[in-house]
Amino acid sequence: MVFTVAADRGTAVDRGRKTLRMELTEETENVRDALELVARRMHAIEHILENLMSAISDFADKVDANFATIQTGIAALDAEIQAFQPTISATDQARLDSIVAKSTALAAAATAPVTPTPVA
Repeated sequence: MVFTVAADRGTAVDRGRKTLRMELTEETENVRDALELVARRMHAIEHILENLMSAISDFADKVDANFATIQTGIAALDAEIQAFQPTISATDQARLDSIVAKSTALAAAATAPVTPTPVA
């Protein structure tokens, strides 16, 4: 009888080990699945960030091109105004000087660096 109890105890221990092994295997699979999900989501976030950065870069290039066009236009207008200077009255000259001052301010604004506002 003692021998039978020891055998039953050994069988119970083996069943316990097998159950524990199965539970650990299941938990390991759950952790693996969770890690794979996290990896897929991180990849998706990286893709979104790449697209966002590309869009921001494209927008910045367009803004720079627009400002360059504005600066070129202002310079051309200033040149035309300068061409009139020898043949205009003092009053018209004062008005043109005011326009040139305003266009100079616009050209300076077009080249001024813009500090981005941090996103909270």
